[in-house]
Amino acid sequence: MYNKKWSRGNSMEMSRQLGYSMRSTEYDDDDFSDLGRSMRTDVGRSMRTEHHIGRSMRLTDEPPLSRELDETQQSWLLEPNNKKKQPRVNLGFGASCTRRCFLWSICIFLTCAIIVALSLVTWKFAPKKHRTLSAPDNYTIALGKALTFFDIQKSGNLASDGKNDILWRGASARSDGQAAQNGSAAVNLTGGFYDAGDNIKFGFPGAYAITLLSWSVIEYRAKFVATGELDHAKSLIKWGTDYMLKTFNASGVDKIYCQVGLGGGAKPNDHYCWERPEDLDHFHDTRRSAIAVTSGSDLAGEMAAALSAASIVFKDQPGYSLKLVRGAKALYAFAKFRPAPFADGLPSSERAFYNSSHFNDELIWGSTWLYLATGNLTYLGDATIRATDNSNRRGGNPFGVFDWDNKLAGAQLLLTRLRMLQGPGYPYEQVLKQYNNETNLAMCAYLPQFKTFNRTAGPEFFPF
Repeated sequence: MYNKKWSRGNSMEMSRQLGYSMRSTEYDDDDFSDLGRSMRTDVGRSMRTEHHIGRSMRLTDEPPLSRELDETQQSWLLEPNNKKKQPRVNLGFGASCTRRCFLWSICIFLTCAIIVALSLVTWKFAPKKHRTLSAPDNYTIALGKALTFFDIQKSGNLASDGKNDILWRGASARSDGQAAQNGSAAVNLTGGFYDAGDNIKFGFPGAYAITLLSWSVIEYRAKFVATGELDHAKSLIKWGTDYMLKTFNASGVDKIYCQVGLGGGAKPNDHYCWERPEDLDHFHDTRRSAIAVTSGSDLAGEMAAALSAASIVFKDQPGYSLKLVRGAKALYAFAKFRPAPFADGLPSSERAFYNSSHFNDELIWGSTWLYLATGNLTYLGDATIRATDNSNRRGGNPFGVFDWDNKLAGAQLLLTRLRMLQGPGYPYEQVLKQYNNETNLAMCAYLPQFKTFNRTAGPEFFPF
C-alpha cells in the first residue's frame, strides 16, 4: 500500500513541474526537438526508476523499521554467548560444583538427617507392641506357675501391691515384729514370704530367692517380656526387697532381723502346725516373735547381693534403685566388719533351720553383685582377695555346687564372664583367671557323663 501511493504521487509531481516549465519558457523548433528527445529520455528514465522502485517496494509490505529490527535480532542470535558464569564451590580433592547445586545438596542432606532422627526418636519412645503367644508352650506355662508359687507364699496385706491373683489367700500376720525378742523393741516386719508349708519367715534363704529371681530377670529380660511375665516378676522382687529394707537400719546397721516366727520345741508353733496363714490367730498371739542378730556375715552378704541385683532390675526407677544400693552398701559393711555366722546369735532352739556352712562365699557373692551394681572397683578387689579363704578351701561345701548355702560357684561364673567380656586386668587378672578355670572344671564335672543332650527351643540343654 505504501509503495503504490508513493509512485503515483511522484509521477503527478513530475508532470506538474514539466507543464510549468513549458508555459514559462519559449523555445524554437530545434529547441523543441531537443526538448522532446530530452523529455522522452527523462520520462523513460523516470518510468524505469519508478518500475524499479515499485518492484523493490512490492517485495515487502513491512516498513523499514521492522526490517531493521529483524536484522538486530539476527545480530543477537549470531553474537557469541558471553553470559555471566555462576560462582562455583570448591569441594576439595579437585572437585567443584555450582553454588546452587551445593546449596541444594545441603538441603537434601539436612532433610534426610531430620527424617532419620525423627524415625529413631519415634522408635525409641513409641510404645512397643510385644508379640503375645496365642498358644504358650510348656516352658511359658512353667514360668508362670513358678512365679505363682511366690504369690501363694506372700505374707502381710496382699492387697497392698494393688492386686491379689490368689483368690483363696487373704491378709495374714499383720502384726509381725510387735513382739521382738533379744531385747529388741517392737518393729513393723509385715510382708515378705513364708518359707514353705509352715508360716516362718527366714531371712537367709529368702534373700537368696530374691537374688536368683533378680538374676533371672537381668539375664532373660526379653523372655520375661515375651511371655508377659516381666511386671509379675518385678512385683515379686519388690515385695521381697521392701520387706528386707524393714529388717535393718540403713543409716547404721547394728542388728538384722533374720527370722519371724518360731519353729523349735515340741509346743505348737509356726513350724509345728501346718495351717493357713490366715488362721494363725486361732492358736496363739498374733504378735509373733522376731529374732535379731548383731553379727552375721553370711546373712548380711546374701542380703547385700539381693538388694544389689534388684537395684539393676529397677534401673528404670532411679529413686528406688538408689535406695536398694544404699541398703546393700550398709549391709556389706556390716558383713565385712562383723565376721561371724548369723546362727551364732540365734536361740539354740532355732539353729536347726538354714545354718550356713561358712560366710566367705556370701562375702564374695555380695561384693560381686555390689560391683556389678555400682562399678566400684573396691568391691571387685574384695571379691578377688578372698579367693584363698573361700568356703571350699575351708572344708565347707562341695566343689561346683550352687545352692542357698554355697554361692561360690555363682560368683565365679559372674566374675568369669566379667573377665571374658571386659578384662579388668591387673591386679585382678590372676584371681579372675583362677575363677575362670574353676568354672570350667565345674562345667566339665557335669557334662562328660553324657554323650548327647536334650535341648530346649531356647536353646538350653539338659542331661536327662
